[in-house]
Amino acid sequence: MTSTLDPAPVGLATIVGDPDAFLAETWGVRPRSYRPTALPGTPSPAELWEQFDCGLFVSPYFAVLRDGRPVPLGTVTETRVVQQQPRVGYADGAAVRAHFATGHTVRLNQPEDWHPGIGELVAAVREDLRAAVRAALFLTPADTVGAPARSRRDHVLVVQLHGRTGWETGDGDERADFVLDPGDALYVPADVAYAGSVRGGDSLHLALSVSRPGPGGFAAAAVTGFLESAAADAVAGTHHYLSPAEKVAWLRTELTAYLTALDTGELVRRAVRAHQGAEGA
Repeated sequence: MTSTLDPAPVGLATIVGDPDAFLAETWGVRPRSYRPTALPGTPSPAELWEQFDCGLFVSPYFAVLRDGRPVPLGTVTETRVVQQQPRVGYADGAAVRAHFATGHTVRLNQPEDWHPGIGELVAAVREDLRAAVRAALFLTPADTVGAPARSRRDHVLVVQLHGRTGWETGDGDERADFVLDPGDALYVPADVAYAGSVRGGDSLHLALSVSRPGPGGFAAAAVTGFLESAAADAVAGTHHYLSPAEKVAWLRTELTAYLTALDTGELVRRAVRAHQGAEGA
């Protein structure tokens, strides 16, 4: 597929410039727009429509929305015979196009699983932020007003790939307006309300949802690692000889020793992997 911006090594810096300044001044504080320096190859609307016409998309990797709500799956899918078995959920390209022509948005879920350039970007941002990252593409018809403003528990990075969109963020004294042209990006912190609308022709944008594990996630990752450790393995066959008080004493001693020696980076990686899996469940 063709590249919307010049290909280059990817990461958070390609979207926000200086990652340290972004994390210190903007992350979790306020919405802000950016002009990415480069991104990996990204799809164009024509290429996505070609894949719909070829029947390459299947649920749950796509949905058709109106006012933020998905239409019944049966209205935009068809059943096919694959390996002599009927398989449901394949995109009906003509039906998807017909809905799009009447003002519906097409959402493509988890493009990082099937598009190499987006997969590269998601993996790099995940590593840079030590966070769970999910992507979605939104193909929206001309002059569409988005769903009412809402907030999300995740941080959001929006990258405009085609067309122009307007975004309202926050409310009251904190309200701000942004206009994104192709190549522009917008960061919206978690729990800040936002809404988008298309300005002029059809639009395609990429949204990255970013969430970090909380204290419970780190605790669970630490306990999981401890239960897989040599100390836990050694006591597995003898713990039934211990009294409850002795088991508590053993746990206090061995768990303290494990946590003291635990590499922080490894704990973060464990917690993020578990959080990423939970977010995708």
